[in-house]
Amino acid sequence: MIVGAPDQKPPGSAGDGERVDAGLYAQAQAESRAMSSFLNLIVHDLRAPLTVLSGYLDLLRDGTFGEAPDGWRGPLRLIAGKLQETNRLVDDLLLAARLESGAVPASIETLNLTDVIARAATRGEARARLTVATIETAPPPSAVMARGDVFHVDRIVDNLINNALNYGGATPWVRLSVDPGDPPAIRVEDHGVGISATLHQRIFDRFFRVDNNVPGTGFGLHVGRVLAEACGGSLSIERSAPGEGSVFRLELPSAA
Repeated sequence: MIVGAPDQKPPGSAGDGERVDAGLYAQAQAESRAMSSFLNLIVHDLRAPLTVLSGYLDLLRDGTFGEAPDGWRGPLRLIAGKLQETNRLVDDLLLAARLESGAVPASIETLNLTDVIARAATRGEARARLTVATIETAPPPSAVMARGDVFHVDRIVDNLINNALNYGGATPWVRLSVDPGDPPAIRVEDHGVGISATLHQRIFDRFFRVDNNVPGTGFGLHVGRVLAEACGGSLSIERSAPGEGSVFRLELPSAA
């Protein structure tokens, strides 16, 4: 007869598994904290020079240093667009740091989805001009009301538009529409390169990118899905296939 402590377990028992699970969890938490700190550091280091560049660009455009030659107008618009794009990437990194720490607050209110797509189209005009793109809206005949955080919803739609412009080919086309069903939804359609069925779920993974030659962090769709869930909704692909474009669908709780 072998005598041991009452709680002694043989190797490979449930106790060992629990200790392994606890160790893996602690390691994952430590990696998450390290990633959050790293992203915060990057954002802090990028904000200062971007703020200075944006300030001097505004001074150049409003004539503070004298009237700019006509030949400068195009390049200044291009620089303004690229600065806006870079600031958007920095915002994504900042949000990534918050997501890593598990802090995704949401202030839920009633939203008119027609207003949401109209605002998004207006915000996308500057970049659309740079990429020779077309952004269309197809508002419903009557108001469609939903529940969500207005800042989160705007960011999701902006990310979907930017994604459509990035993968839209030589002359991108984007169409924003509202589905008045239950639950109501915003649809973002493009005629871009499309996505194979095997990648329909992977594209929502953090930092996953379909094409590494296209600018971006690979974080926009992941952020969109997390923010949609924080609003009580969902973000998914309605349809997409290579060479046939894509339709993304943002569903939100109805406010009817």
